Amino acid sequence: MRRWSMGWLAALPLAAFAAAQPIAIDPKDVFELVEAGPRPERAVRVEDARTAPLQVTEVLPNGVRLGDAQLRQSPPEALRQALESYVNSTRARARPRDLLTGGTVRLTLFDFRFVQRDLVAEGGRSGIPATDAFDFLVRSLAQSTAGGSLGMVRIEVEVDGRFYSGHGVGKFTATPSSVATRGTFQYAVDDLVKALSVDPAEAAAEAARPKTKATSGRRP
Repeated sequence: MRRWSMGWLAALPLAAFAAAQPIAIDPKDVFELVEAGPRPERAVRVEDARTAPLQVTEVLPNGVRLGDAQLRQSPPEALRQALESYVNSTRARARPRDLLTGGTVRLTLFDFRFVQRDLVAEGGRSGIPATDAFDFLVRSLAQSTAGGSLGMVRIEVEVDGRFYSGHGVGKFTATPSSVATRGTFQYAVDDLVKALSVDPAEAAAEAARPKTKATSGRRP
């Protein structure tokens, strides 16, 4: 595994390394976003419409953003499987089910990152090989007093000409794993489905209606 040059290390505050309690991550780890399963009855078509898919891992000032190469399933494929699992479940509601199966879901944004709020080091570097990024993570991503780092997922899609987004946050109290990663991704998918369940026209009409104050029923 390649090591960082002393010039790069010198650019980071040495105090961050002295106080760090590195999360034990294997730089060769590949994380799963969904569990593989049989193809369900109702299919969902997902198209990768991201303007610039992140292929390699990106080091951030406070953590690491995962690239597609660090994920066992590509984001469009993982999203397809997760959405198909939803539309074929008993909890599926009519509006999101019809939207998801009636056309193409265009994935316009996918962001998955491990964030450490207590990391002092600045000077994030983008476009580096995934192994180098995780080497940086292992050696400089300290566990906070609250325990562990945060996994954060943001998904944005275009369906039937409208944009919808979902957000998920998961706390890693120990080593980030595929189990925790799948859970965080599922939070974002659930949030996306929740957004799809709301009719934008009805929501806008409800917001435009004048609000009336509730009265206590007592005479002045």
